[in-house]
Amino acid sequence: MGWLWADEDADLLDPASWTKSAQPGLRSCYDHGVYGPGHNSFTYAEDDDTVMLVYHARTHTEIVGDSLWNPDRHTFVKPLRWDEQRMPVFGRPSTYRCVD
Repeated sequence: MGWLWADEDADLLDPASWTKSAQPGLRSCYDHGVYGPGHNSFTYAEDDDTVMLVYHARTHTEIVGDSLWNPDRHTFVKPLRWDEQRMPVFGRPSTYRCVD
């Protein structure tokens, strides 16, 4: 899962305002059995303070057909942490599936 960021006071409609990370924010994790994470969203936990990362991924490595058009992904959720520069720390994919 790639990611972009812009300065707080940047013109978000100007493509030059955005910086793309050289490394994915979230990637497959063989230890957790989570592959191809992507298409994420953010929401708040029930405490209205913790930011949650919601995304989908596969629980197997075998893909039949087009890897971008496969119906066998599951929804995952995990808390998002932040570093000293207020940048997200995605960490490793969660082992918690929201939906089967």
